[in-house]
Amino acid sequence: MYVNARVEKAATSGYWKPLWERGRILVPADGWFEWTGEKPNRQPHFIHRADDEPLLLAAILGSDGFAIITSSADAGLLDVHDRRPVALTAEGAREWLAPDTSSDDALLVTATQALGETEFAWHAVTRAMGNVKYQAADAVAPLGDAEPGTAG
Repeated sequence: MYVNARVEKAATSGYWKPLWERGRILVPADGWFEWTGEKPNRQPHFIHRADDEPLLLAAILGSDGFAIITSSADAGLLDVHDRRPVALTAEGAREWLAPDTSSDDALLVTATQALGETEFAWHAVTRAMGNVKYQAADAVAPLGDAEPGTAG
């Protein structure tokens, strides 16, 4: 099983390149979690599209699972984490999956067809969601009076 692959290396490294060339997929998601602070008091945050539309995450598929493609974060997202999944626009998703999209063109898609930092929002959530067994409906609900964040 894979976790993630850095866009800066996935298109060219010996390990990821075959998957980049022949195994591009999309992973739909409502958002993702990142943690801030020091252990044992780390605070989880839920990051999602500011318009609450679903995300289409660029990924590559291998025989043991898939890896989400990540890129460097900037703007306000740096307050939460220095990396983020590459979430594609609808057009970018079509190009990412197109059989005639070359490896170089796929790299260009991740740079030009990814959602910008200002299209995301985030908020602190309950620490209970850090346990994989926690499946309550409030796992992504804003925590109390926590101030939401945006990159805009």
